[in-house]
Amino acid sequence: LGGNPDVNPETSDSFSAGLVWQAMEGLSLTVDYYDISVEDAITTTSRSTVLRRCFEVSASEFDPTCGGNSLRDENGALVEVDSGTSNENNIDTSGVDVEIAYSTTLGEGEFRANLLWNHVRDYVVTGIESGDSVDYAGEVLTPDNRANVNLMYAISDWDFSWRMRYWASSVDS
Repeated sequence: LGGNPDVNPETSDSFSAGLVWQAMEGLSLTVDYYDISVEDAITTTSRSTVLRRCFEVSASEFDPTCGGNSLRDENGALVEVDSGTSNENNIDTSGVDVEIAYSTTLGEGEFRANLLWNHVRDYVVTGIESGDSVDYAGEVLTPDNRANVNLMYAISDWDFSWRMRYWASSVDS
């Protein structure tokens, strides 16, 4: 366990708008748009970043322990580097969420179905230190489109369900 007393709170601004349409009893459609901006996003700092920051200083400011984040053996060889959390990035994302939900009595039980779909327009991470921006929309962890379909049937003390998840093709960079 560890922490960083120098970590500052994340701050964010967001805008969202949505609408719900109850087409008939048991059938609804929800559409939501979101635009979120996070400043000072907290993330794990990589060991290579810890070392790079340690060595990118003038000789007079060099600290062989990297501010207590590294351990050296009796010969001075680096044997351990601790990474932790810090405010590293700004994140800007926007997209659309859609949900279609349906429920009805079917036989002696209750049938429910829903479709949840998300479209990511952008997911831009900007490094606070470097200023470099990368749009991760369409990448493995943030596909442009993803959806879940859920089908459920409940009767007496029994519940049956089936779920299918879809992630659009993505780029692994």
